[in-house]
Amino acid sequence: MKSKAILLTGLILSGFIVPANSITEVKALDVDDVSSISKNDLGRNSSMFDEDNNGNNKDRGNYPLPIDHPLADNEVIIGKPIDKDKINGDTLILVPVKRNTDGKILGYDRFKIDGRFVSSLLDSTKGYSVVPAGVNVSTSWEGVSTYLPQKNSTDNNGNVGTVRFPKFKYNDSTNTIDIYDNKDNLMQDGYVVYHLQYSSIQVNYFLEDTKEKIATKTVQVPVEEGFQFNPLHKVLETPHPGYLNYLDYDKPNSDGSLLTFDYLYGRFDWKNKNPEDAVFNVYLKKAKPATVDVTYYLNGRQLHRVTKDVEVNKYYPNGQSEFAAKQLDEVKDLSVDTEKSVIRTKNPNYSFDKPLFENAEALTNIKNSLLNESFNDGTNPLKSSTSLLWAYVAMSGAGEKFRYMALSDGFSGGTYESKLYLKSDSHTVNDLTISTNLGDKVIKDVFGEIGTTITVDVPKVDGYTPDKTTIKAKVNGNGTITTDEKVVYSKIETPKPDPEPIEQNEFDGFIGTMNNTVKLYELSDNKLVASPLRSLSKFSDWKADKTLKFENEVYYRVSTNEWAKASDVYRYKYSNGIVSTTEHNETKMFSSNLEQSNRFLANDTKWKYDRIAYLGSDEIKHFRVSTNEFVHHEHVTK
Repeated sequence: MKSKAILLTGLILSGFIVPANSITEVKALDVDDVSSISKNDLGRNSSMFDEDNNGNNKDRGNYPLPIDHPLADNEVIIGKPIDKDKINGDTLILVPVKRNTDGKILGYDRFKIDGRFVSSLLDSTKGYSVVPAGVNVSTSWEGVSTYLPQKNSTDNNGNVGTVRFPKFKYNDSTNTIDIYDNKDNLMQDGYVVYHLQYSSIQVNYFLEDTKEKIATKTVQVPVEEGFQFNPLHKVLETPHPGYLNYLDYDKPNSDGSLLTFDYLYGRFDWKNKNPEDAVFNVYLKKAKPATVDVTYYLNGRQLHRVTKDVEVNKYYPNGQSEFAAKQLDEVKDLSVDTEKSVIRTKNPNYSFDKPLFENAEALTNIKNSLLNESFNDGTNPLKSSTSLLWAYVAMSGAGEKFRYMALSDGFSGGTYESKLYLKSDSHTVNDLTISTNLGDKVIKDVFGEIGTTITVDVPKVDGYTPDKTTIKAKVNGNGTITTDEKVVYSKIETPKPDPEPIEQNEFDGFIGTMNNTVKLYELSDNKLVASPLRSLSKFSDWKADKTLKFENEVYYRVSTNEWAKASDVYRYKYSNGIVSTTEHNETKMFSSNLEQSNRFLANDTKWKYDRIAYLGSDEIKHFRVSTNEFVHHEHVTK
């Protein structure tokens, strides 16, 4: 069978600790092995959590004496000579024992002689039979393993290792007390072999995702019987919020009834594993939150709705108050429409849609039970807050007491919808229409007591401020809610934010104008505006020290606050040199605005230039050979 770790909705079982503080990884219980063990297969004391009244494991307290134990006057070792006249009701018989698995010497088991049966012990034809208590060995975590003398054969019921009931006899020929099982002497090489009968198991509970250990439990179980792993709330009284509690659960019945939970059963491999160091690690799986949607209706109108995600297994000792409709606290004549009120539940494992209350009697029974319930602090908010009763019903149905208000494992990742329809003759829910300068405003689902004047919040309108924050409204006898007040909204003037300042960059160069006068611009209020008085004359040269970009145009600064648009000028640098035309063709010349000249440079001639200009929007490199005549840098050579 292929081994696989158990992760049945609730946890994983894996591994155990071995001596010398070393961890040995062993296979987890096979799922098939675990599921094949039913509760009926477990014998007496099979529960992991059978404890005394103080919650502690039962301890036999019979620890062996060491082999080098100095003998007291009333102690005698089995098989060692002793005079008959020294044997009495105070005599302790010491039996050297070792365990069957590895032959380890455990020490002396002690047997006290009952004074009434001394004569039987001394009579070799009779002997003195005893029921052994066994010897205990401490485990590495202060648990206990109990060893007893056992038969090695299978009994009539198929059980291996039935406990022996040894008999002590005095041997007149050797002057010793011997130990027998029927006719067989139990001594082998000076020791009686004991077998493991009971042993402790330590169970550590971890959170699967964080590996945080949250609980440890040590229990003692019979080695030939199965044992069960309890859900966490049996160990800590409550589950861990947000994590699955039960180790396994069955799917619901076809009628939609809630999940029935069960424990997980298993066995430990006592024969092949060290029984004194059996540790199981239980990993609790993170639960998905449940989406809870609670809606209250009063006289057919929606009064209150809350939708939120709730952690599974999170207990609320005083109720889930955030789901309460607190308006209902003042209503004294509430009744429930049991036909309309419903629960709808849906999750990956099951779903149902049924009445919230099967009948009015069920509601009465739940209410009476909850109102008589007292909490740990002696309070009960239900006695003063009717709404908490509805919150409880919406959250948990009728399944548990109010103090344990929580959604259990089965709701992980699902939705839980409750619609509670209530009736009242003294209160109503209706719409309220308010007259405003922006038109009528309707406030939905206003709640109030009939015959009273209530205060209602004025609705907010984006971009406007009302002249009042509340108004007074009348709850009429026919259930309508009206007001004579009017509301005036004033528009909120939102100041425009200051624009980001235009970034200026350093520049060290020259610009030249072309065949037109060039406008200048001034920087004012973070904008460039045309100067009404000044401009740059055509075919003039200017030093520029800064640039800026405004509305996707580049500008050069030619004085303190005067800027020329880059598209109206060209950029150049001073440079003197000679260029040569090609041997075969004449070379075209262009003006500063890239208009072709009607003049050419003869082929195979040399010409002086005095500046390098970057013309056009692409700023193509040119050499100036006369006042307003330029040649393309690719048409000549230097």
